Amino acid sequence: MKSPSEQSNLTEKAFLKTLLLSLFSILFAMVCLVGLTYAWFSAHVSGGVTTMTAARFGVQSVDIAVVDPASGSSQKQGDGCDYLLTATENGAKFAVTCTAGGEATQGYFSIKFSAQGGESSFSFASEYLSPEGEFSFTVTFDGAPMSEGGAQLSLSIRAAWGNIPAEAEQLITGSGVTFDGEQVTIAAP
Repeated sequence: MKSPSEQSNLTEKAFLKTLLLSLFSILFAMVCLVGLTYAWFSAHVSGGVTTMTAARFGVQSVDIAVVDPASGSSQKQGDGCDYLLTATENGAKFAVTCTAGGEATQGYFSIKFSAQGGESSFSFASEYLSPEGEFSFTVTFDGAPMSEGGAQLSLSIRAAWGNIPAEAEQLITGSGVTFDGEQVTIAAP
């Protein structure tokens, strides 16, 4: 059995221990509160303004040369890259050269042909090009099935940045596209 003085001494030790633990907890909470308050009022965003620009890929130039001027002609339509190719009933051949421009690492040309009257159209995609890259192909009107007076074909060339659509039929440089008045066939270079 413990004497009353030992028991009182033990109770004082437990009381002091509890008191010190409580004081330490209060002190720790105050330090956290001061730190949080300082962080709240002194925080700021650092860094400059970041401007984002999209890459540009475009048609720098299109040159359409009529191989036999007596049997065909080429005429620019509007401000864009739209052309009207006309051939006599004997046919005609055109050499088309497109040059890419812009800052994108690569892109392609979307090429669309529409037959006279707009009843049929044919779409293609060029191979991938880098800026300043050149893409060329030939367009041939086959004179045999064409009616009297010849035929006209609208040619529209647009630049596109990114990936070629999976469903697009692809032309490569040097390809030949032959139009017989109703259908388009492609000849590899």
